[in-house]
Amino acid sequence: MFGRATSIVATGRFWVLDASTAYCTEVGALTKALQYLRSSLSCQTGHIYTDCLSVLQALVSPQCLDPRIVRIRELIRQISSARSHQVFHVPGHGGVFGNELTDFAALRACQIGLRRQAHLSVRKVKLRLRRALFVI
Repeated sequence: MFGRATSIVATGRFWVLDASTAYCTEVGALTKALQYLRSSLSCQTGHIYTDCLSVLQALVSPQCLDPRIVRIRELIRQISSARSHQVFHVPGHGGVFGNELTDFAALRACQIGLRRQAHLSVRKVKLRLRRALFVI
């Protein structure tokens, strides 16, 4: 989160769950930013910057009924009732400080991904998969 001018107030780390595309990740990031604004006690205008034009287009399209976009619209409605906010499209150029920061965070989230552990040996997993195939 940015403070006055270009100072960084806080940065967060988020696991990207069930995101298979950059669009899904951008939707998740915008949702997190809006949830932060909703929970913030500040009455100042909230500013959100994104380089994902497709998410912004989905938000303004009445034909888009994606549940994630509907959730974002609901968050925006809740925030609007308590404080003013603005969402800005920032073209995704290299060298723009905020864009470099978000690109780094998105890349890191994609590389780390979701931690998964199997509590069974590989042999037992294969055996269960074979049994499941015969059941179908």
